[in-house]
Formats: sequence, C-alpha cells, structure tokens
Amino acid sequence: MTTVTFQSVLDTINSDATMASQALPQGMTTGWGAQPRANIGNNPAAYGYSKALAWGVIAPAASGNGASNTAVEVKSIQLWVLSKSTGQWTLIQNSDNTSIFGAQYNQQFSNNITTPATTIRKEADGGTSVVPVDGKAFHFWAADTNMAINPNDIAGVFASYQAKLVVENASLPDDRNQAHYVAATGADYWNSSMTSNNDAGIGRFKAVTDDYQIFTMSTLSGAQLAANPPAAYINTLIGTPGVTHTAVSGMPYASYDTVFDAANRMTGQTYYKADKSVYESVSYTYSDAGSVAHHSGIKDKSYVSYDETRDAKGNVLKDIYYTADGKALRETSASGTIAHHRGLTGLPYAAYDDYTDASGKLVKQVYFDAAGAVTQTATFTTLAAGSITHLTGVVGQSYTSYDKYLDGAGKQTKQVFFAADGSVIKTASYTYGSGGTVVHYSG
Repeated sequence: MTTVTFQSVLDTINSDATMASQALPQGMTTGWGAQPRANIGNNPAAYGYSKALAWGVIAPAASGNGASNTAVEVKSIQLWVLSKSTGQWTLIQNSDNTSIFGAQYNQQFSNNITTPATTIRKEADGGTSVVPVDGKAFHFWAADTNMAINPNDIAGVFASYQAKLVVENASLPDDRNQAHYVAATGADYWNSSMTSNNDAGIGRFKAVTDDYQIFTMSTLSGAQLAANPPAAYINTLIGTPGVTHTAVSGMPYASYDTVFDAANRMTGQTYYKADKSVYESVSYTYSDAGSVAHHSGIKDKSYVSYDETRDAKGNVLKDIYYTADGKALRETSASGTIAHHRGLTGLPYAAYDDYTDASGKLVKQVYFDAAGAVTQTATFTTLAAGSITHLTGVVGQSYTSYDKYLDGAGKQTKQVFFAADGSVIKTASYTYGSGGTVVHYSG
C-alpha cells in the first residue's frame, strides 16, 4: 500500500531526475532515452535564451507493444521556475488554462521530421489522448509557447504532466493490459524569436499505466529540492489525483484510488472491480466536530449508500444507511440501532421505527401515519422476571396509553390503562389456571 504524501511526491521528482529509465522507448535506448539529464540547467543566459517551454514525449516501449485499442491521455503540463532573487517558485505555463499541441516525430527526432497525430482527441476530464505509433514518438507541449523568463534569475526549473492509459474505441475490446508505452517530460529554453532552442533538462522514461501518475523533470539536486521544493505544485497534486492502490486481494474489489486535499486529509475514495468498473465510492467532509464519510454505489445490499459519522478524535459515532430513494433504512451507533420500516399498507400505520439497544434487545417502537406524524410509541422495559410495554398515542378509547406486564414466560400478568393526564383509569390483572384465564379489572 502506497500513500501519496508531500514527501513521496518529492521523492518521485528526485528519482525522475536521477534514476535510469524504468522502461526504454523504441529507437531511443541510449543517451537521454536511457538516462535523465540536466543539460543547460539553470544558465540560459549563457546561451542567449529568454523563453522556456515544458514538453512531453510518448512512445511505444522498446520491448514491443501488443495493444491496438489503447491510447495515452495526458493533462496538466506545467512549467515552474525558481527565482534566484526571491527564492520563490512561479508557475509560468499550465496546459489546464489552454490546450495541448503535438505531432508524431521520427525516433530520436532525426531532422525533426513530423507527421500529424490523427488520433488526438479531448477527454471528458479535460485531458488529451493520442494513440502512440510504432516507429514514432509523440512529442507534445502546451499551446501557450510564448513563456518569457528572466535568464539571469533562474535558480531551478521544474516540468511535469500526468498521464495514463485509456481505451481508444469503447466499442472495441479493452486491451490496456497489452499496452507497453513509455513517457518522459522535459523543458526547453528558446531564443526570443523561437528559432533556436536546447533543453534545460529531461526526466527519465517510465511505463504508462491505467492510473494517472506524474512524469517530471527538475534541474535541481535532491538536496536542493529538499531545501526548497515546489510546494505549491505538490500541495495541489496531493489534493487532486491522490493515491492509487492496486492488486488488492481477499476483498470484493481489485483496486482503489484515494484522493487527499492540501492538508493531506482524505476527500474521496473510489473502489474498482477487476474489470475496472466502479464497485463503490466514498466522499469525505470535515468540520470542527469531526467528519462524515459518504459511501455510494453499493450493490447487492438492502441499501445503496450510507454515511459514517466520526468525532474529532476519529471515533465512529453513527452509521446511517439509505435506500435508492434517499430515505434512511437504519441507523447504528454504540448505543444501538434504529431500523426504519416504510411504505406499509393495510395497517393502521404507514411506517414504524424499531429501536434496539447495544445488546440487540428491542427497547422502543414509534409508529407514523402517511404524513410522517407520530401516532403511537411503545417502549419496552426488561425486568428481572419479565418485561413492561408502555404504549402511548392510543385513540378511540377511554384511555390514551397503557402499560402491559409480561412474566418471564411471556404471559401477560397485568395491564394498567391511563388517561391523557396520566391518571390511572383501570387496572387488569391476569390469573392463569387449569380452567382458563381470569382477568380482574379494578378502578
């Protein structure tokens, strides 16, 4: 189980800049295809560059690709620059505010020969997908290419985007499990006329998977990143894609995603079956009093959703279960359970609630009319040798409530009838013998 935290994102940024490529791209198995690099680094002024641009590249893996109906979706191409003078990171490019351009390039980008990417399309979550082509490398960047920088004030450059595998044609079989695509990111410096460029650095290639992950490049060392990380970027990231847990065993789901906010609190979880369909979703809300986790999409149960309420210390206070029409089915807490029975017909009441204590004993029943008004209430008291049922809300009789006494064998021994002011109207006592039952009324 892996949890996305500030430090884990920082570790990914550092490894993308220092570790060998996780998987190699076709035709680029040496040089920058095999190992990340910081090229010009933080010194664009020495080369006459005054602009910067983040980019990405996606290619079939050198080991071969077996998919024909799988595309790669990318989103959130970002370029951050660290100022020497202020020590602050500034976001200067973000494809979320514009669009993504790109083309299929020859492997190794020989002579920069390109062909149009004919399968490029916008996805529902705002990303852009493309089908990688054998013998080519899809090279892409954000549409806002005129990113001016102060070349004398660069202490660090950081580039990033997110990518995952998606089905190209929903009417054809999902073959993502056969896809072998790799991706990397980098950043280029350009001159003012955008006619000459060279890279600030290039991150390592990693395999693209079914779940969003970040692909990054940094010109800083691990120590420099630890001393001054791109905190705004990381805090935004851990509040959006969150965590992906896979290969879960012994559960009715095969994987799940967890989303965190900037305070590293869970805000949502989505559980997936082996076929990647959603099994269940959970959303979390927080207050000074505690939190509520809302579970939805539940199948094969008498309820389709439920809310779990916790106090500020994380202790469970209650669970409320709901039917498809949004009505509460039952509520559970440490003190017991309330079961709601609705939609009854052919009875003098339209609904009732059963209250049981923590041991499962019935302690109260409340009856409602069709408008939801309480018509009768019955409370149940357990004695050492029997029980008492106290029923209120009786109508059409000379009494408005009564107490019914049962012995340990469940036989009725007494019944006391009360007027609206609580005074006793009459008492019935029950005596059992071989000849039958004698009921003695008094009062």
